[in-house]
Amino acid sequence: METFVNITEYLPTTEAAGVRITVHSISEQPFPDTLGHSAPTGFVSSFGIKMKSMTRLPAPYGDCVSEGKDADFIFVDKQYSTEGCQRSCIQRHLAKTCECGDPRFPPYRNTKNCPVDDPDKRECLKKQVQYAIKNSKQIGCKCRQPCSQDVYSVSYSASRWPAVGKGITCPNGMADNHCLNYKREQGAMVEIYFEQLNYESLLESEAYGWPNLLSDFGGQLGLWMGVSVITIMEVCILLMDVTVSLLGLTTGRKRTYSTKKKMISSNFRYKPKPPS
Repeated sequence: METFVNITEYLPTTEAAGVRITVHSISEQPFPDTLGHSAPTGFVSSFGIKMKSMTRLPAPYGDCVSEGKDADFIFVDKQYSTEGCQRSCIQRHLAKTCECGDPRFPPYRNTKNCPVDDPDKRECLKKQVQYAIKNSKQIGCKCRQPCSQDVYSVSYSASRWPAVGKGITCPNGMADNHCLNYKREQGAMVEIYFEQLNYESLLESEAYGWPNLLSDFGGQLGLWMGVSVITIMEVCILLMDVTVSLLGLTTGRKRTYSTKKKMISSNFRYKPKPPS
């Protein structure tokens, strides 16, 4: 893809010239200023991308959110992202302190963005943005990772463009030497391709779940206490034998005692003396 930046149409606010490219999912909001890659003029910039599908675990195993969008999320038509959450927090803080939002972001709820021609509002935005970045916890900003996310890793390489002596398509009426300088100063060639026609899936799983806990607990219980089906049956049989033995011993003692009582009674029975 051949692009032209037309440097003369922009204010000299930066020392670099080129285009900014962001590789992102179609459902996510792009942020070229923080998550982008630069393609300078006068070069062929090649971007090789790889896709990673990440699935994180929610609580109690992790700290991700399945549906992180709420009424404070300013990118209403896009999927939740950590960067979008942080910018929503900053915009909310600006709406409360400066009574207007940053014009670079979508407005927060019903609050309008600050006018660019108001120096007092610009100064308020500058101070409060720096404060919000340094004190995210104080302004109540807690942005967690999404539970499901597609991440693209980018590898970059560049070479001089266009090559000298190669056929160059120039505008009508422009000499070849001027055309070469014009394209090197104003144009940039961008190549974006997939390094591999597959993707990597990263799936989080609990390291120690309930099935493992119950299995280990049963194993330890059987090992140290000998609790098993056979042991329980043997204990039941032992209790039955002890009960039968105790009942038999008690019955035998009662019979012996009654027999001895009869013998003692017969020995001490009164016998009359015969007449002399």
